[in-house]
Amino acid sequence: MLTVFAGFAFCISVPLMRAATGLSLRRWTIPMVFWWTYVTMIFAPSFFVFANHVHPAKSHYFLSVMSVLLTVPLGVAAMNIMTNFRKNEIKEFWDKPVQGTTAGVSFALVYALILAAAIGLIILYIREVKSIPLFYMIRNPGSYPELLQLREESFKLLNSPFSHAYFVFRGLVFPFLVLFALGNFLISRQRKWLIFFLVSLGFGLFYAALSTAKMPVAAILLMSLLFYVFFKGRVKRKFYVTAVILLLVWPVVVILSLQFGQGVTTGRALLSIGQRLFYYPTEDIYYYFEYFPYQHDYLHGRSMGKIAWLTGQEYFDTPNTIGRYAHPEFVETINMNAGFIGDLNADFGIPGVLAGGILAGLIMQGIQIYLCRRRKTILTMVLFVFITYTFWLLHSMSLPVVLLSNGVVFVFILVWLVNLTSRFLSAAAKRLPPPQAS
Repeated sequence: MLTVFAGFAFCISVPLMRAATGLSLRRWTIPMVFWWTYVTMIFAPSFFVFANHVHPAKSHYFLSVMSVLLTVPLGVAAMNIMTNFRKNEIKEFWDKPVQGTTAGVSFALVYALILAAAIGLIILYIREVKSIPLFYMIRNPGSYPELLQLREESFKLLNSPFSHAYFVFRGLVFPFLVLFALGNFLISRQRKWLIFFLVSLGFGLFYAALSTAKMPVAAILLMSLLFYVFFKGRVKRKFYVTAVILLLVWPVVVILSLQFGQGVTTGRALLSIGQRLFYYPTEDIYYYFEYFPYQHDYLHGRSMGKIAWLTGQEYFDTPNTIGRYAHPEFVETINMNAGFIGDLNADFGIPGVLAGGILAGLIMQGIQIYLCRRRKTILTMVLFVFITYTFWLLHSMSLPVVLLSNGVVFVFILVWLVNLTSRFLSAAAKRLPPPQAS
């Protein structure tokens, strides 16, 4: 019966999304990318998760997974009505040329200052962390337990006043620098922007690889590839083949290094990556339903640090609690984040899941409409690509984390600061007296 409901929900979701924002992969939108990836990474594998578990919670889990196929499109459609948005505006946004330029001296100076600060932060990080996981992995292939603990200590457990800055620069600032330089080079073809791009890409990938985590490296590469597709409009098929290979290289290297000497082949490594992408994300969500309310009462907002603080409640660390519940064999500091409906269920149960899906659709489409109605500049393109990627993270993170910790709000602030500083420098340069002839 649940399978019939799932098919029914999918059949309704398709025309809803097509009418609200379109499903064409040639001119993608933020909600559309979320929808396609949700179907392939969460919805389709949920049938296997449902079959592989026997706990009564699996019915609530499966219904909640299905509900997103309806609630998110409804949120998107509601935002269209509230803003009088026409789907044709998406085509116009993709087709119109890039306006203005950010390749001037003031933008280059601002960029150079941010890049210098980012490189300085990498040096500070290397000096502060006692044992860098990447260096340890190179020297000691196959030492998985030790490396896992070092990875925890290098970021999550790092006792440093700069811990938040380390996280923000890895997940926000370096991707921003890479995309901004790439866009300016594609527009201006100036050598300085090519150098900026290569330097920021090199340092960004190096910094992202230091913890040996697979996602930060893949994130920078994926956003760069998406930006190139967005800029070009259409690319050849061999580009996508090359892109997939690039995205898989680092995860395969890490897996083979961690399992060195244990007979793990490249094929097994690729299978592991496939499971991590197309099975574990939806199974992680399932455990949030098995734990709440069967093992613990609903939290009523305590899983969200800011809300817990505002309401005077004690914060409840759901990723760590669920991680230790589902995988007691792992380190005690495990963080098992899950798709946004997992935390919504932990806090408010099924009503929270339904309301949260509509809210996510409203926010995604609201940002999409805002970007479509802006001038299509390099900074607008950077925002579009970065936020497209960030909302994809809803498959493995809560909505507040995606909006705040992972940069949806802060990338707007960063773009505003870059624009403001550039205008200030340009105005200051105009007020300077002209050089005197000798």
